[in-house]
Amino acid sequence: MALKPKYTEANRLDFELDDYFVNQVKKFEPLVAVRIAKEIDTVTDLKNTNGRIENLSSYVNDNNGKAVFFMIDYFVEENGPIVLIDIYPISSDEYLDQINLNKHIIKYNEMQHT
Repeated sequence: MALKPKYTEANRLDFELDDYFVNQVKKFEPLVAVRIAKEIDTVTDLKNTNGRIENLSSYVNDNNGKAVFFMIDYFVEENGPIVLIDIYPISSDEYLDQINLNKHIIKYNEMQHT
């Protein structure tokens, strides 16, 4: 379920942000939070989760170039928006586990090597 970046506005998905998600994003450094928002905005393909909460992960770099790994919990109902319900930092090992499960946002530079 690796998620590929979008390239056109025609592929734009609708997101709904749960209040808890918004409060959790505020716990990240402001620049990191903006970069996370941009990363989430690259998502193009999330399937209906049939009411189940699923997750995906990614990372962004802070001002010092240090990777900040994070996990997002979400659900998607048929013909509905993607509802983002939680976001939290994870370790690099947890991120690698998510890659192995194919539950991460594929970055453009990763696509160049596949």
